[in-house]
Amino acid sequence: MPAVEMPWRKLVESIKRGNCILILGPQVSFDPNNSDYLPLTTALAHRLADHAKLKESKDLINRNDLAHVAQLFKQATDRYELEIAASDFYSAYQAVTTDFHRDLAALPFTLCINAAPDDLFSNSVIEAGKKSAQDYYNFRRHRPPIASQPNSRQPYIYNLYGHYSDAESLVLTEDDLLEFLANIIKASPELPPLIRSQVADLSKNFLFIGFGFRSWHQRILLHALKAQNRSYESLAVEDKQFFDLPDCSQTAVFYSHLHKIKFECYSWLDFARELRQAYGASVKTAIPTQQVMTDAPKVFLCYASEDRGQVGQLCLKLRNLGIEPWQDKQNLRAGDNWDRQLVHVINQQVNYVIVVQTPAM
Repeated sequence: MPAVEMPWRKLVESIKRGNCILILGPQVSFDPNNSDYLPLTTALAHRLADHAKLKESKDLINRNDLAHVAQLFKQATDRYELEIAASDFYSAYQAVTTDFHRDLAALPFTLCINAAPDDLFSNSVIEAGKKSAQDYYNFRRHRPPIASQPNSRQPYIYNLYGHYSDAESLVLTEDDLLEFLANIIKASPELPPLIRSQVADLSKNFLFIGFGFRSWHQRILLHALKAQNRSYESLAVEDKQFFDLPDCSQTAVFYSHLHKIKFECYSWLDFARELRQAYGASVKTAIPTQQVMTDAPKVFLCYASEDRGQVGQLCLKLRNLGIEPWQDKQNLRAGDNWDRQLVHVINQQVNYVIVVQTPAM
């Protein structure tokens, strides 16, 4: 594969500021012991296609297409048997992760939308010593969202196409895909407020890896989520199969204009490894902050937790100007009486109060 000039610095800066939403497609969920890196969705399709009631079916056209195979499997058996087969398949990977996911988990992403129903990324996050706030969408019924304030040490991981632990939530068949998209469009059930607000925030950009832009339903999903008119460029990393499609250039032009998405052909593992290296290099070469004098003017910063990344950059600039920032969510300790401590700090210790007003507030 020819060398690709990746916009590492711009991407790394977006991740460091907490502005980059990681979107993992089904193609990057694979068995680490499979040398061909076969997607788990394809492996599941093969298992269903080998079922005795389906193996000789003349209607089986593409055994690699999970939605097609699952549709035929359900017709030959029933929905319950399909759910059990899918849940058992993914359960075998409940404690598994890959080097690809480990490299991504080492980066300070605060939000990951997973288009596969597995735990490969959340397992790598936990393995990295972080906490994982994980939730999923059930296209059949409303689920109360979990309470979470995501940050780089506890990223929010959302399984958009359901989770194997709740077999009813899995989007498997062609009928499921249609119902899933229809329900996303009409917001019934509604996505969690955190997901809606983050995706709608035009200052956010996306990193799509193996999203599968060649699939018609992924294109509709992006449109339904209103993920267009971004302020900053997003990046889509796809495999060679995508770039070999006859309409590849047409697809890239459409998304580059409407969604500001740049497409790159890259090996999943190479991309994640080199991105991690680029991030590590940026941390090592970061300019140290200047020492702030003890009598320096103090500025109290009040902000929404979703803006922690941007506020961190502001604090760095203030310190380099000789100003000491005081953050309500950083300088308070567990066990402090927050209301009393805040009043004391504002009255006795700080010279200015800044309220960081953003869409998150």
